[in-house]
Amino acid sequence: QLGNFGVQRSVVTAGALINFIIHEIHCRRNIEICPYCSDSIPKSEMKNHIESEHVQDFLWKSVQF
Repeated sequence: QLGNFGVQRSVVTAGALINFIIHEIHCRRNIEICPYCSDSIPKSEMKNHIESEHVQDFLWKSVQF
């Protein structure tokens, strides 16, 4: 039984590693870090996020002397 436990543990660990790799690939393809607030934002929504959440920050920085 002890040997079987070791094999099962290896399978679980390999499964967790595969899930993590798939998760990381998905995030790298689909998620960006906002340059203003460092939140994780879907790439397809970044423009809307910046326009709705940070337009005042952007305008304030461009107006300062």
